[in-house]
Amino acid sequence: GVVCCGCRRTLESALCDGALVGRIFGKRYSGAAKDGRKMSNQFTNAGLEAITGTPGVFGSQILFASGSPSQKVIMMTELGSDEAVKIAGHKRGPSTQPTMGPGGRTAWVHRNDKKWELLVDGKVISSGDLHLSPAFMPNGTVAAAMSGPQKTAIYSFSGRSKNMLVNAGGINVSPTFSPDGARMAYASDQGGVTSIYI
Repeated sequence: GVVCCGCRRTLESALCDGALVGRIFGKRYSGAAKDGRKMSNQFTNAGLEAITGTPGVFGSQILFASGSPSQKVIMMTELGSDEAVKIAGHKRGPSTQPTMGPGGRTAWVHRNDKKWELLVDGKVISSGDLHLSPAFMPNGTVAAAMSGPQKTAIYSFSGRSKNMLVNAGGINVSPTFSPDGARMAYASDQGGVTSIYI
């Protein structure tokens, strides 16, 4: 049931097994009236965990680019929400390729007139050549591909310094990391055909 009192709302729900005619669990959530959907998502997540042993994903943050090709902005929403919030928009070109990392950190690429920028948590950490496919390493460091003459290499960035991770010739993009950070997979045409390398 739902009880509203002024600007507060209490949601009390139960999950029952009809075949066994038993209650699996019950939960009560209280909060601002505007948080009704969030409370429903919390109950759904708890129900999924009670049934499967794995928490649900409602309320997970989703980062995406939206807008016209020349003026894309970075938006954020939650799974199960009907609202998105702009977290970045730049006047001199599009922002694209957003990604999220540990602790809700964000990274994306922005074209600032004719130069490219890699931003982490809204701050430029690298600029100049084309930056592609940023990804967070488990330790919070960001890696991204940078295009240069006749090749695209993958670098890790710490502050404004960079360290080359892959320079195999040709195009090397889309880094992704194992949970312990010991291995990296990436797409490359270093063998003549685009393949995944580790």
